[in-house]
Amino acid sequence: MIELEPVVQLRGVAAASGIAIGPAFWLETTLMHVQRRQVDDIGQELLRLTEARRRARAELEQLQSHVAATISVAEAGIFEAHLAFLDDPVLFDEVEERCRLQQCNIETALSEVFDRYSGMLQATDDELFRARANDLLDVKRRLLRLLIGSAEQRITLPDESCIVLAEDLLPSEVVQLDRSRVLGICLTEGGPTSHVAILARSLGLPAIVGLGKGLAAVKTGTLLVVDGSAGLLVVNPSDQTLQSYRAQYERERNRRIRERAAAQSLATTHDGVRIAVLANLSSLAEVEEAVANGAEGVGLLRTELLFLDRDHPPSEEEQLSVYNRIAAALGERPLVIRTLDIGGDKPVPYLRQPPEQNPALGVRGVRLAQHDPELLRMQIRAIWRIETNRSVKVMFPMVSTLEEVYWLRKLVIEVGAELRAAGIATLDRLEMGVMIEVPALALMVDHVSRVVDFISIGTNDLTQYAVAVDRNNMPLHKLGDSLHPAILRLVAHIVRTAEANGAAVSVCGEAAGDQLGMPLLVGLGVKTLSVSPALIPGVKAALHTLNSIRARAVAEHAMNLATAAEVRAYAGTVWSGLFA
Repeated sequence: MIELEPVVQLRGVAAASGIAIGPAFWLETTLMHVQRRQVDDIGQELLRLTEARRRARAELEQLQSHVAATISVAEAGIFEAHLAFLDDPVLFDEVEERCRLQQCNIETALSEVFDRYSGMLQATDDELFRARANDLLDVKRRLLRLLIGSAEQRITLPDESCIVLAEDLLPSEVVQLDRSRVLGICLTEGGPTSHVAILARSLGLPAIVGLGKGLAAVKTGTLLVVDGSAGLLVVNPSDQTLQSYRAQYERERNRRIRERAAAQSLATTHDGVRIAVLANLSSLAEVEEAVANGAEGVGLLRTELLFLDRDHPPSEEEQLSVYNRIAAALGERPLVIRTLDIGGDKPVPYLRQPPEQNPALGVRGVRLAQHDPELLRMQIRAIWRIETNRSVKVMFPMVSTLEEVYWLRKLVIEVGAELRAAGIATLDRLEMGVMIEVPALALMVDHVSRVVDFISIGTNDLTQYAVAVDRNNMPLHKLGDSLHPAILRLVAHIVRTAEANGAAVSVCGEAAGDQLGMPLLVGLGVKTLSVSPALIPGVKAALHTLNSIRARAVAEHAMNLATAAEVRAYAGTVWSGLFA
């Protein structure tokens, strides 16, 4: 008779919902040991650090591009925190000073300074500060690897599917995980706002963090049940427990299948109001998932990936080839292409942009296009030449003034006329729109909506600029809530004014897929939502249960509340079960 180990339940912090059942696998991380050495040539050590920082930046930018293409652009933004640490003058001034004063090798100085700041972050009461300690350690490890000359450590998993256990994981390790072999994640450390937790949710991996020292007693191969929603880890589950969780897993799986099947139909509210649900995409690779999940078109095709990780811009023909393949994959569905939105925060060699102290307020989007109009002209030419008779639209980001709107309208018309005069086939019509991300343009929407065909509200940047909070500044994250009453009022003003002038309005920011934000936007009169492909079935299912008249009343009341927290609390009581 085989003696089974007793059933154990460990409580942690729910990081990513869902059920996972499978064997445990402990992920061992090899620590880098830094040996202190006395050095005479401090200048040489500082040169080594400069080169390591340069190479680390290049690696992180490549990692960002990979995550944007394989997971999502939003999650790729996680590595902005790593780039910010890499450029932090306080950190590196102290590293250099320690190297000089102690005449030690740069690895030692860097390790000691980064450990000190990481310890300070971990000791704070603020959860977001503690979560950033992990990002700092990730940057430290990357720099040390480059300084020491070690090969990049790759994660090795068993052939069979498993539940990954570790003391902690770094964001750069999570994105290496093979989703076909990882069922879930359990960590001794960590919190629900950590970048590891955010990535786990995006990857659809049930995850529990903060399980504490009890996790160390779990051996590789032990059967586990991860209840990500409850933050509960069941070790050696009984047959009855296993049966119960398997039944719950099947119910959730069947619900997702039903939602995905239902998502192939057009979305309407419970009382029959038509709401278009489109997809936000960054590449051709995402089109298949979007269509399978019920996307009614693409409301935002980001084109930045075409321009990054290269030493020259993509040619007109190269761009045309990509746009044609995306349009063909969409079939009869509409396609909205956003022109290049890149700035000083993502240095591109061929653009020769000087570093900026505040790239979010600098030369990006249309401002960059005005500095280098030929780059934009070439992109517009490629868009005009797309070979389809379906709806294609061009959309311009980071527009601040009416003068820019007039210039863009003139440019689109000019480029189309030039192509036709040269005997080059073009679209019959290319609708032109702008993103409203800048409050100044939101307040001028009465004029803007007479010039453009459509408007897309980018709630992420609109919020950032309206409440004066850098959305990548995690300690201020709570201030940058798109459900702030001021943002709701701006959205309501944009929708009412634009539609009165015949310009269609969509929302492509994160609020469109937010469990409380989506119904509020519908209540404010938004008729088109554009979200990440994975969210489409859930958004459509929620819309089918939503009453638009009730949503309008709730949104009107929410606009008159005082804070974002009050809006979330109120909307939460109304729509607590809207998203299953």
